Amino acid sequence: EFISAIPRQSILNVAQSVKSPIGGSMTNSTKSIRDERRQRARRRKQTQSIGMIIIGIVILIAVGLGLSYASDRAIVMLEPPGYSHPSPDMNSIGNPEAPVVLYEYSSFACSHCVSFFEDTEPLIIQNYVDTGLVRFVYMPYHVDKNRPETKGAHAAFCAGEQGAFWDMHDMLFANAATGYTRNNIDQMAEFFELDMDAYDSCMDSEKYYDQIIDATENAYTEIGVSGTPSFVINGEIVVEGNLGYQPLADAIDAALAAVNAE
Repeated sequence: EFISAIPRQSILNVAQSVKSPIGGSMTNSTKSIRDERRQRARRRKQTQSIGMIIIGIVILIAVGLGLSYASDRAIVMLEPPGYSHPSPDMNSIGNPEAPVVLYEYSSFACSHCVSFFEDTEPLIIQNYVDTGLVRFVYMPYHVDKNRPETKGAHAAFCAGEQGAFWDMHDMLFANAATGYTRNNIDQMAEFFELDMDAYDSCMDSEKYYDQIIDATENAYTEIGVSGTPSFVINGEIVVEGNLGYQPLADAIDAALAAVNAE
């Protein structure tokens, strides 16, 4: 009796009136939540993209500044070995009246030339140049003015205008591993306390490049020099390559003997 006190249709009507608004409210809320989540995800992706772009820009700026700094920073230089340079005259040393003139065709970027500079050249200077028997002439062997080592050769001649060709020659060979950028070469020149205004003017003029290249071409066509280092006496190649001290000393002794026999 208690259960049947409320008619069945009344219960159905009440249930229907309650179900509809609640069911409709849950559907709209769920959709709103989903939309909000999508918008948040979209904003998060946009923020991440902007952040990556900003990071990329910062990295590019940092790399650019780093390269700029690297091109201008001071290099760690080895001091030249202090070889004797008797009677220097631009790219030659030794007695101007020496009975034998020895030409070395060489490149500052040639590893065999560096080895000759380190091991054999000081002995040739000590035993033949210092004693007045040989005049030693350094001839840069380069055909491309845009090569770094050609720039180094040009710098040696510019230093030579202030009496420092052989100082620069020794410095360039001693620091061959650093590379011959203009910045590096200029710092080598500063080591000798040159008049840097005059030196810079000479470097900017590029006036020795043609002489270097012309001498190289003449050595190739007229003497047959085709590699470095090559050593020439009386217009003839006597040693090709860095063969050590004795083969070159033997060639010099033979040339001296020929002079004495005249």
